Amino acid sequence: MCKGDDNRDENGLCPGQCMCCPFAWNDEAEYVQNLGCLPTPFDIVEMKKQSGHNWACHSDESKQCAGFVDHMKEHHPEIDTSTGKLISYDKWYREGPEAAMEQAGEHLEMADVINIDFRSPIPIETKLSNFNNYPFVFSGVECAGMEGLVQSFKIKDKKDQELMCTFSGRQAKKIGRELPDWKHDQLLHWRGLDYDRDGKAYYELVLSAYRAMAEQNEEFRTLLVSTGDRKLTHKVGSSKMTETVLTEREFCEILTTVRSSLLRSSVMEF
Repeated sequence: MCKGDDNRDENGLCPGQCMCCPFAWNDEAEYVQNLGCLPTPFDIVEMKKQSGHNWACHSDESKQCAGFVDHMKEHHPEIDTSTGKLISYDKWYREGPEAAMEQAGEHLEMADVINIDFRSPIPIETKLSNFNNYPFVFSGVECAGMEGLVQSFKIKDKKDQELMCTFSGRQAKKIGRELPDWKHDQLLHWRGLDYDRDGKAYYELVLSAYRAMAEQNEEFRTLLVSTGDRKLTHKVGSSKMTETVLTEREFCEILTTVRSSLLRSSVMEF
């Protein structure tokens, strides 16, 4: 079992700290493995290779084991954990690995609500985050990903903006925190123009950026369309417009708008 509610994230997902998780690498897990009551990490990786399915968290078998996901990213990056269904510990324990792999399939249906979070062990929630590297061109400027672009809105100088757009993910976020404070005058910038943070023009600017990324980047476009009509949330985002260049509500609303446009087009073009 997990060590307590304090070790579960805001989505109720196990963050890879279950005491007897095979990927906890602790005495408790090793003891249970020696008794034959728990598969070893090697066994689980072999099941993934054989079946294409992923190891479920034994505290919540509707979710992937976060320890398994982290282990595969670090030691087997060539294996995709975003595909496949879930292998049940209970089924493995009662009937063995073959039965568990055969039975896998009922738990990995996409949830009705998708909470976008780069830290999530659920692939679709991770891959819709602004921290991903989805290159695209916006207003003639090459962008390594969306995070670098939205952070560049804090910068007035065009050349510095272009440089900011070459960064992506956590690095872009970190640099953005160190930029001059825009909050005093509530002005943001793009290509020589100033935008009121709470103005319609700024919202349309950001919307057009996401449209550009969806139009140009097939991976992002395909992932967004795959969510269908499910509700998108971003619980780790800020809700105060005066404190952030993109609130969680704006982020999810814009993604939903772009998705609707894509779904209306049979060829996924605007």
